[in-house]
Amino acid sequence: MNDDELDGPNRVYDDPELLEDFLQHILWPFLDFGPNTLAFFTNRSELSDFLPGITEEDYQTLVDAINQRYGIAMQTRDCGGIYQILERIRDDERVNRAWVGAS
Repeated sequence: MNDDELDGPNRVYDDPELLEDFLQHILWPFLDFGPNTLAFFTNRSELSDFLPGITEEDYQTLVDAINQRYGIAMQTRDCGGIYQILERIRDDERVNRAWVGAS
């Protein structure tokens, strides 16, 4: 990914329902944040922004949670860029679309 793509339109918000589901079921519980936590994401937002010094074990815990919720087999190092994780979930035809129609 080059700087033009990273600085272009904010792709994190392409699917607001998926983003909200990801935050409520994956990221906020992992960080022990409440459901009303506010955050602003950009194409450059990464998990390490919230988890400085994240260990391989922490990555694996997140990957396991993503795999369990969405039924997608992500590799540990696939986790990093928030928008990349969301795109991978959204674009995989085999994924469990837990966020669609969720209230």
